[in-house]
Amino acid sequence: MWRGLFAAGARRLRPGFADHVLRAARRAVELPSLRSHMVLSAATATVCLCAVLFLHDQSVDRDDARNLAEWERLVEIVGDDVTNV
Repeated sequence: MWRGLFAAGARRLRPGFADHVLRAARRAVELPSLRSHMVLSAATATVCLCAVLFLHDQSVDRDDARNLAEWERLVEIVGDDVTNV
């Protein structure tokens, strides 16, 4: 059965069909150019820089809030001591 199907399929294909398909596939697959490498590198660097800046900004905001809370607590303690004297 399979041999019959194989033979019927082979009769329908033109000679050199497989070579033609492989050549077309090789032409379709292009090697990346230097420009495409540079564009991809620049895009990756931009995304990384944005992520670093975002995380740094979050860290600075968190540290500022913590430091401000500590100073406010210190001012309350010192303010209570000054008013009690």
